[in-house]
Amino acid sequence: MTTRLLLIRHGETDWNVEGRYQGQEDPPLNRRGREQARLLADALSGEPLHVLYGSPLKRALETAQIVQDKLTIPLHDEPRLMEIHLGDWGNRLATEVAARDAERYLHWGSEPWSVTPP
Repeated sequence: MTTRLLLIRHGETDWNVEGRYQGQEDPPLNRRGREQARLLADALSGEPLHVLYGSPLKRALETAQIVQDKLTIPLHDEPRLMEIHLGDWGNRLATEVAARDAERYLHWGSEPWSVTPP
């Protein structure tokens, strides 16, 4: 038996539109994000899915709940799936971070595994 793992990103938030770093900050989905989640649920409705795991952050959990409502399968929130903590970069515009912390920001863009946001 083969097990498939589908990784799904949350729907859009206003912060995505603004270019604002979210990290573990917790903005909800916006109207477009909820519609994206509904479209995802429709697209997955024919798939043999058995369980959903998601981050407990609002944007991820709301996306997963919309999918769960359509598929009627169990949903478990899993804190280990949360976005990384972005420290002082959280809730800041990417342009602001680039201006304030240019060197670290450039390294983040090219080698994110080697950078810890302040």
